[in-house]
Amino acid sequence: ELAKVARKLANARINVECIYILGREKGTTEIALKVDKLEEARKTLKPHLSK
Repeated sequence: ELAKVARKLANARINVECIYILGREKGTTEIALKVDKLEEARKTLKPHLSK
């Protein structure tokens, strides 16, 4: 799944500066990304974001 997220960001010309692993539970890993275009990244990844 990380590759899919990275590809979506790349296609939107958004650079990932850092990736942080926040936690793992029940086969799911929660991550945080530092990107150069935050609002564009939020729009691009909206279906994948947790609250």
